[in-house]
Amino acid sequence: MEKSIEEITNNLKSGEGLSGVIVEMSLEVARNFCKQLLELLDQHIFLMRDKSLKVEHIRSRWVIFTLGGVRFKRRQYIDQEGRRRYLLDEYLGLEGKSPLTPEIKENSIFLTTLLPFMKCAEIMDRSLPQAAVSHTTLHRTVGQVTKPWLQAEESRKRQLYETGELPRSEEGKVSHLLIEADGVNIALQREEQRKAEIKVGIAYEGWAEVSKERYRLTGKTSYCALASGSAFWEGFSMQLATKYDLARAENIVIGGDGARWVKDGVALLGGCFQLDRFHLLRALRRSLGWQTYLVEPIYNACNEGNWSRARTLLTQALNQASGVERNEIQRVIRYLSDNVSGLMDYRLKEGGECTHLRRTGAIESNVDKLVANRMKKKGMSWTIKGARHMACLLMLSAERKLPEICKPKRAKTTIITSTKKARRVLVKNIVELEEKWLHGTIPALYGPHQGRPWAKALKHLSEVSFNG
Repeated sequence: MEKSIEEITNNLKSGEGLSGVIVEMSLEVARNFCKQLLELLDQHIFLMRDKSLKVEHIRSRWVIFTLGGVRFKRRQYIDQEGRRRYLLDEYLGLEGKSPLTPEIKENSIFLTTLLPFMKCAEIMDRSLPQAAVSHTTLHRTVGQVTKPWLQAEESRKRQLYETGELPRSEEGKVSHLLIEADGVNIALQREEQRKAEIKVGIAYEGWAEVSKERYRLTGKTSYCALASGSAFWEGFSMQLATKYDLARAENIVIGGDGARWVKDGVALLGGCFQLDRFHLLRALRRSLGWQTYLVEPIYNACNEGNWSRARTLLTQALNQASGVERNEIQRVIRYLSDNVSGLMDYRLKEGGECTHLRRTGAIESNVDKLVANRMKKKGMSWTIKGARHMACLLMLSAERKLPEICKPKRAKTTIITSTKKARRVLVKNIVELEEKWLHGTIPALYGPHQGRPWAKALKHLSEVSFNG
């Protein structure tokens, strides 16, 4: 054994690449075994299939597993209706021409929700080089997994507005349902317009205390889309209808910055509008920069729904201002008068301040977490189609639906077998496969990369005798 180790180290110029060579050699053996195993499984499926399926061709396919890319041959069948099928692909959950297995697809898709496509490809190349994929493959895969979801949503919308049939609901009942919405502008490329707005909405049932003065939202539902205001509320309300019985919701509060499309949600879902306290305070502080002592009394008057007193104080400030400050105060007066219905704290409308309820204002941080961090910052720009797919993916990720959309859509099987039986057949043949390993070769030593340093190191290792 010591002699073998000595020979290995002597064949390498330095010990730095030893672990890499061993790993690459192990993966090469594993890929060769995987190829033989898959072709053996295809043979088993051929014997156990529905005999109405006829073999038409034997074709090869390239698939990227965790251990790397493997090219294997499998049978193409034709059924009685003339459709071509690959039973092994269906059994493994492989879809279309995508080379990614469901596991690789889910992991890479999750990575794209956090980082730009090129960064994702670079990280995969460094962390899992044998299963690395290009940024174009990642971009294409995002479109492939989100397109069915977007199409299904459009289909549900048509069904709702043509037949009046609501989607199946879990019929959840809550005392308060708080909904907040806001938008974030993103840069566009190769489009007529330069900007587009991604609309973001969250709905939640309440708050849970995490630590002193720190809370988290409970029962949160997220939604985002590149769409018009009406289309956004149609999609969001339909998603909420699958979770709640909206007709029996006791108190619905819709919060936002006062944009017209945000307030349109009240007409669709009912309830009351609440001007976001963050935007209210920001507007007052910006306009009363030289008269800050008026911010608190005006804010308190707005909270109480006393627009008359708030306007009086603002008029007082306006009479004492000049220049830019005067213009800012006039602007905030118009802003508040347009949102009079949402000034009063919604908790006071219920006959008194409810101790278990907090003010709205969670949407700002959620816009950053859901969309802005991924789609707006670092100089990124999008096509409308790409932005729509990414917004959908970010929403599905927030709703923890990535496993669902990456799960293969399996066709009705025509394989008359079980997983246990297939496993027994494969285990029975493993001994024969193991014997073939000993007489096998390493294709990398004779392929197009045989001149590379790692391939030369593999060749040295393959010539080493391990007989102690």
